Amino acid sequence: MHQTIKTLLASVNAPVVQEQQEAAFHLAMLLEKATRPSDEIGFYESILPVDLLAVQLTARDQRFLLDALVVLPNVEPILAQVFWAIGKATPQAGATAICSLADRFATRLTPEATYQAIIALEVHLDAATSDSTVSTAIRSVSCNQLLDRASSLDDERVAQRLQSIRRRIRKLAA
Repeated sequence: MHQTIKTLLASVNAPVVQEQQEAAFHLAMLLEKATRPSDEIGFYESILPVDLLAVQLTARDQRFLLDALVVLPNVEPILAQVFWAIGKATPQAGATAICSLADRFATRLTPEATYQAIIALEVHLDAATSDSTVSTAIRSVSCNQLLDRASSLDDERVAQRLQSIRRRIRKLAA
């Protein structure tokens, strides 16, 4: 893995929440730039540090990056941002990372982290209908803890999306 990415992951895992938040934002923008880039001219140049602008993440790089991200010990304070960042990754890399991270923190997910995880999962489910590798990845992990946590919330935003997600996951399993 590129040294710049290792440094970024260390910042995501830092003891200072502000540093973690900034690093999670940069991570999200790197993933977005590699997966679904903005068509706004100069967008990434205006928000990413120069050393990160040169980084080009392949799908394989994204899988390695997310595998490392989901096991970082100090990400709980910024879980909502981490789920948002994972939603920017390729569906092949992000789908299993969402469920793995949600399972790890299942009993401690805040309503906002749960919402961001649901949104990220929904984004990746969109790709599952046209990509068998995403479909297989989603079927290979259990998102039950995330879905159960989402069901327990009294949040209309989550409730609306949750019904659609459950239906889509059942369809993939069929």
